[in-house]
Amino acid sequence: MEQKKKVTKLVNDNVIRHGVTRHLASHFPHWVLQSSIRQCKEDKRSVARRGNLWKECEKLFREHAPALLTLSFRNNISHSNHIGNPQSLINSNHFTHFKKAAFTLAEVLITLGVIGIVAAMTIPNLVQSYQEKVTVTKLKEFYSMLSQVVQMAVVENGTPDNWGFETGNSEKMITMLKPYIKFDKICDVGEKCHSASSIYSKSGGTLLNYIFNTYTLERYAAKLSNGIVMSAYLQSPDCNQTISETHKTCGEYAVDVNGSSKPNTYGSDIFLLDLTKDGQIIPKGAKEYTHDDYTFDKGCLPSKTPGWGCAAWVIQNGNMDYLKCDDLSWDGKHKCSD
Repeated sequence: MEQKKKVTKLVNDNVIRHGVTRHLASHFPHWVLQSSIRQCKEDKRSVARRGNLWKECEKLFREHAPALLTLSFRNNISHSNHIGNPQSLINSNHFTHFKKAAFTLAEVLITLGVIGIVAAMTIPNLVQSYQEKVTVTKLKEFYSMLSQVVQMAVVENGTPDNWGFETGNSEKMITMLKPYIKFDKICDVGEKCHSASSIYSKSGGTLLNYIFNTYTLERYAAKLSNGIVMSAYLQSPDCNQTISETHKTCGEYAVDVNGSSKPNTYGSDIFLLDLTKDGQIIPKGAKEYTHDDYTFDKGCLPSKTPGWGCAAWVIQNGNMDYLKCDDLSWDGKHKCSD
């Protein structure tokens, strides 16, 4: 009875008509509340009927605006001081029941599963692409540095054919550079500059790591201050080994651009560069090379090659796409996407 009296008084005082409906009309489209407003404005009904007015209005509001909110007439509408003040009505928590949107557990799990699948497909490619860019940058930097250092040595000591090389002894290919390059360690016979016991060919073959560990003077190794490991291999003491129609070589330098870290594989992080008779550094696999094992076409590109002829491609083209496609050439495609 007490509640009916309150509702009757509110209807008679036009609270519902001028307060609630005015506020809701400012937030809801007119057509949504049309029937609700009509019901609330009928003040010629009996007092008993008015006692149930809040139920009728609440039912209509639930039907027309379930996704937004439902007004609790029963508990809150008695505060008549909110009439004509919609913001006050909002701040006073008269809107008590909200329908909150949420995802089901199944939807969350499905979404996470899709994200996981996409990540599994894309992340390895992104990581590989990043690692290749790092390798390209390091090899280019090493090539530039070594070229400059050799030129400094040539200025003071003459061309490499005058450096006093001895057959079977590659030591001077390293020590002649010592005044111009910061070595962290020069490895004498029996010392290791590279922690890996094995290295690998591009085709997957396993090789004893005598390249970067000095077992004999035939190969001489050193470690740079930036972690790069290099070694020297004297092939012709008089620097007359032919590598192309225009160049003769004294020997080769091998470099592992990321030190002992994996993959320790020719064509991936291990590369070869030649020291020529006139003091140039030429990366193996250059277009003018004639020795099959060291040309790009036969020494790098096919999947079953050792990978000895890849350095020039990386330095000149700035990519390692020969690991992804086999139709590259100096006179044709320079990357897989061409």
